[in-house]
Amino acid sequence: MLIKATNLSKSYNSIQALNSVNFEIYEGEIFGIIGPNGSGKTSTLSILLGLKDADNGTITFREGFNTKNIGAFLESSGFIPSLSVKKNFEISCLINGHSTSKNNYELLERLGIIDKAYEQYKNLSLGQKQRLAIATTFIGNPKIIVLDEPTNGLDPRGIIEIRDLILDFKKTGKTVILASHMLSEMEKVCTRVAIYNKGNIVGLDNVNDFIKQYGNLENALIKLT
Repeated sequence: MLIKATNLSKSYNSIQALNSVNFEIYEGEIFGIIGPNGSGKTSTLSILLGLKDADNGTITFREGFNTKNIGAFLESSGFIPSLSVKKNFEISCLINGHSTSKNNYELLERLGIIDKAYEQYKNLSLGQKQRLAIATTFIGNPKIIVLDEPTNGLDPRGIIEIRDLILDFKKTGKTVILASHMLSEMEKVCTRVAIYNKGNIVGLDNVNDFIKQYGNLENALIKLT
């Protein structure tokens, strides 16, 4: 066990976002989180990353792991509009305590954004902004990657590139936590999936077992929510 959530609860005024959620994430797996909008997915990720506090319950890491080992993508924001892609990327490297090494610049090439290196961030398309944000997530080769809707705004080629990047990351023994509405992509990359509904986990199983029982993740989501 790498990460464990125990009785995780969170409310916003009268809205119960999470209701005693429990799960475990293991090293080297791709753990998927799916569910309708407002079901508690992003609240879970925010608490896991230490961006929000739970009202009750805990997130615990295995000894030797903590939030400093995580690279996270929640939304493609936080960049300076008037600066170039290259300068924004360099700032992200420095903020994360890493040099602008050749390996880090290769992330821009891998994600198809290197040809926009000297373009101002404000002039990028939504998909290009998404690629840059995802590239910064992998700076420094973190042990755990958290991705919330990483393929929003991407064309089919971009979606495949992100899929391959996630699978390559897993091959190195690293752990990925992935939330997405693109259920066909989740089937292709995830080891296990938690299905959320109204702040509760209503299904948690291996992807292959969900497919065996329901035919695909879309049917599982519809049936369980």
